[in-house]
Amino acid sequence: MSRPNSAKRSTPEQPTDVRQRPRTVQATVPRNPFFHPRLRLALIGLLFTGALGIRVFRITDPPMNFHRTRQYRSALIARAYYYATSKHVPEWKKEVATLTKQRQGTLEPPIIETIACLAYHLTGGERLWVPRLLSAVFWLVGGGFLYALTKRLLSADAAILSTAYYLLLPYGVIASRSFQPDPMLVMALIISLFTMVWYHDRPSTRCLIAAASTSALAILIKPVCVFPILGAFVSLSIWRLGVRKFLTSPAVLVFAAVSLLPGAMFYLYGILIAGFLKAQALSSFMPRLLLSTEFWIQWLRKIEYVFGYPTVVVALLGLLALRRTYPGALLVGLWIGYLVYGAVFTYHIHSHDYYQLQFIPTVALSVAALGALLFDWLTEPRLRLLCQVAVIGEILVAGGLSIRDAHTKMTRRTHRQFVQMVEEIGEIVHHSPHTIFLSKGYGRPLQYHGELSGVNWPSRGDMLKKYRFRGRRVPAAEQRFAKMIQQTSFEYFIITSLMELQVQKDLKWFLTKNFPVHHKTERYLVFDLTRRLSVGDSSSAAGAGSRHAPRAMLGQPARAVMVNPDGTSHLD
Repeated sequence: MSRPNSAKRSTPEQPTDVRQRPRTVQATVPRNPFFHPRLRLALIGLLFTGALGIRVFRITDPPMNFHRTRQYRSALIARAYYYATSKHVPEWKKEVATLTKQRQGTLEPPIIETIACLAYHLTGGERLWVPRLLSAVFWLVGGGFLYALTKRLLSADAAILSTAYYLLLPYGVIASRSFQPDPMLVMALIISLFTMVWYHDRPSTRCLIAAASTSALAILIKPVCVFPILGAFVSLSIWRLGVRKFLTSPAVLVFAAVSLLPGAMFYLYGILIAGFLKAQALSSFMPRLLLSTEFWIQWLRKIEYVFGYPTVVVALLGLLALRRTYPGALLVGLWIGYLVYGAVFTYHIHSHDYYQLQFIPTVALSVAALGALLFDWLTEPRLRLLCQVAVIGEILVAGGLSIRDAHTKMTRRTHRQFVQMVEEIGEIVHHSPHTIFLSKGYGRPLQYHGELSGVNWPSRGDMLKKYRFRGRRVPAAEQRFAKMIQQTSFEYFIITSLMELQVQKDLKWFLTKNFPVHHKTERYLVFDLTRRLSVGDSSSAAGAGSRHAPRAMLGQPARAVMVNPDGTSHLD
């Protein structure tokens, strides 16, 4: 049976010149394939095999080589979920894990942590390498969609370049095996872009809902990707429809509603109603930083650290080369979205290098755009074989150097001695759920491996951000301590950085003058805060023990541990 008017059942904005508007898509595709299909398949297989291999290398090591603060936050939350749903976990462990999870606060929906909990049950136990492996798999899945996206926009040959860069960027190798939401976010972002291009190629209700749904998932995982997603969709829509039709298109309203609603419900509720995200929102958006020269310098340094300036220059050349084309419309939207994203998340964009992760697909696509033009020129018969060898050799050499760089970072430290030490401290403090600590990574590695819970005592840098950046004077350690013990009861005070203790001289003086030493080794000290020293005993506060010190309660029992963390000095 014929279907004479099927085209009329498409979405109202579908023009008759869908293929005419993105007319330059064909111009970006090489006249003849640069790589033979079998050679291309072999290269893709080699890239994904190498990418997976380097990511699983020493994946069972403690996750302390990349932003331990973020990784151990997810680890603590996943542990609480796992313990709560396990029948054979001791009650004290459940209590400690639950309290620790509550103290982590909420930053985004615990999607990756819930997946990790399910994976723990499937694999028969809590193993930190499992969610890290899942993150690596998410990244590789994103690489598959990036290949398909580049092939659809540019060419299969250019897709080799974008995929190779995405999979083997040294920073991306380390970051993509971290236990945090970002690898899954990048995968969802790339899938969103793929479905978005699919929709604009073949406008229909089905494609529109697919693009909006995948975008909604990405935004829900972490709201930072809302800017490149909206930027890409708006740019592609204006290219295809024109400004006037774009402003009156029902499809634009449908996409905005479906993609933004889930994330808006969660994040706006957390900011405006429940308030559990208000502090995070205020600390993320600091508009006064835009007027600071240091802000722009640090942002550029983060870009250089992750990508390198030469790569960014090549990416910009790719953007300029295709700026008047359909693929260029996507790139323009992504670049504008990135700039707006940095102008909104002003604090994190210049202080946290992993906030550049979502920009990696944009740079990979931009580099591939320039590569597509290069491959088009290199398909001349006389240069074909020589250039093929040169390009393949360059891909293999660059990939090998990237793997070597990532391998060096992975083998720099194992941190197993630190883990053993904090496990020992956990035993000494009896896995207390009521502690205060000054620790690298806000004490999260200590809490995880020591199986204890507590409240972080801020570092000197954190105090400057909290007080001086807001025009306030930093209170003395004794005042902050007195305020802290009024809010809740504690049993121990744990400090995991001797250098930081030397910086906070008022804290060191307060502890040594007021509390006796409970336990002492070459690597850490334990101060018993349940006993206040008299004037005569204060000179022996750093002595061998506190068993003869007079007892004086400070609100509730509390003790302190001081740890030398085995040279852990990476940024948290």
